[in-house]
Amino acid sequence: MRPDGTFILKLLLFVIAFIFLVGAIDTYARGRGSGGGGNRSANSNISRSGPARTGSMNSSNFNRQSSRSSSRNVERSSNTERQANRQGNQENRQDYHTENREDWQDYGNNARNDRQDYYDDNRYWGGNVEYPGAAAAAIAVGTALTVSAFNSQTCNPTVVSVGGVTYYQCGSNWYNQAYQEGDVVYVSVGAPPGY
Repeated sequence: MRPDGTFILKLLLFVIAFIFLVGAIDTYARGRGSGGGGNRSANSNISRSGPARTGSMNSSNFNRQSSRSSSRNVERSSNTERQANRQGNQENRQDYHTENREDWQDYGNNARNDRQDYYDDNRYWGGNVEYPGAAAAAIAVGTALTVSAFNSQTCNPTVVSVGGVTYYQCGSNWYNQAYQEGDVVYVSVGAPPGY
């Protein structure tokens, strides 16, 4: 801890007062010890009611005052440090929340883009577009047809149930009914076992 100016000033005053007190006590002791008669004139400059006589300049009182003021200074500096720490912690929390929010926004944007890319890559027969020649050619497994595209095929679909699963056969193509984005679609699948 670096001492501030008031602490140094108080310490200097304490040292000066202490030296003065020691000198006054020494002078007083010399005057008392000589028997009082001949050296009275040497003690004439010391007042009988002064601070040295009454003890108001004793070092313990001064030390208590000095320690109180120095503890106040230490307390003020520790309060300042605590306030600086609090501000630093608050800034760290704000930075952390900002980074988390940005990470979640990036995550949401990436997930949305991934879903859109998946939809774009896996949408062969989208919207209400009809593909009249669909039944004539073999359709790749996993291809989804809308209801209107499925109904526009040149063949009449045959409904076949195998193992509790319903299949729709149209020529050499087999379909299962499914949902894509809340709409009914027919997804091209492989032939059921035994067909």
